[in-house]
Amino acid sequence: MFAACHADPPPSASHASVLEEVTALAARGDIEAQLRLASMYYDGVECAVDDAQAANWYAKAAEQHVARAEYALGVMHEQGRGFLRNESAAAEWYGLAATQGHAAAQNNLGLLYMEGRGVPRDEERAREWLRRAAEQNVPEAQFALALLPADALQVGEAAAWMQRAAEQGLALAQWRLGLMHSTGQHAPLDLELAAQWLRRAADQGLAPAQASLALMYARGEGVALDSAQAARWMRMAAEQGLAVAQGNLGLMYIQGEGVAQDYAEAAQWLQRAADQGVAAAQRRLGSMYERGRGVPQDDASAYLWYCLSAAQGDLPAQERRDALAKTLSQERIDAVEDLVRTREVHRPRAETPALSPILTPR
Repeated sequence: MFAACHADPPPSASHASVLEEVTALAARGDIEAQLRLASMYYDGVECAVDDAQAANWYAKAAEQHVARAEYALGVMHEQGRGFLRNESAAAEWYGLAATQGHAAAQNNLGLLYMEGRGVPRDEERAREWLRRAAEQNVPEAQFALALLPADALQVGEAAAWMQRAAEQGLALAQWRLGLMHSTGQHAPLDLELAAQWLRRAADQGLAPAQASLALMYARGEGVALDSAQAARWMRMAAEQGLAVAQGNLGLMYIQGEGVAQDYAEAAQWLQRAADQGVAAAQRRLGSMYERGRGVPQDDASAYLWYCLSAAQGDLPAQERRDALAKTLSQERIDAVEDLVRTREVHRPRAETPALSPILTPR
């Protein structure tokens, strides 16, 4: 018999009796009890979280070829809960569940093939498994399927999958569909509809959608021109750490668009974006140091930021770097360039959030 599950403080008598009752049924081979007990240990319901026990009971159910248990073991291997993290093992368990029609397992297996994690990257297998999950109305799979490279005949199908995922409320799909309508790429050009989809995603807290919606307010595209709303949505995205939004918000403070002009506030937001590697923000921060706006005037700091921006190919930054170099001593130039060489290179975080597997073992 397995050791009793103890929480801190200890479970109440009623909790203990539930645990004992389910454990007894599970030990007799009752599949539903095994699944319930595994879930209890996984989530810490009626007892403390115990990944080893969760894995043990899911494994017992999986011995009886229960797809839900096989999927759960895939999740635990992918998460590194109860096992060392092992995406190859996760793929094996997902495969067993997926062949039985488990939609979330099909989705996760498709993502592994799509990204080459735990299995060789294989676009066709990814498409096959994602399609099976998408046909079971899994929005994450519909979204991923729409992102796979498509030939001319598949473009319309990809747009249809994106639409279906968006209609189910998947924020990523709503954002991408909004962008598609805003550019007319793979969807009819419709700025009002674009703004509506971006707003749905933005309301769910998706930072890239908030930044995209902010730009539409700033330009009066699909919505009435409203610089205050533009600044509001840009701030929401910036506060989530989206580098491009931080740079844009800094520019808004420089220009006084939607907010009161405030060079000190601008410098703070530009610094955050510059630290994440946004070339335009690095150049603008350099300009602020050169002019002493919002920060102490400091030609060496200006030269540093111009150098970092120029290294990414920003032409205006290259011009300012070269012009400023003529006013600095060689000693100061050498000191800054030594710092540039030793400084860790940061690149902006990808605007498109990474695809995520469904990691709820249900």
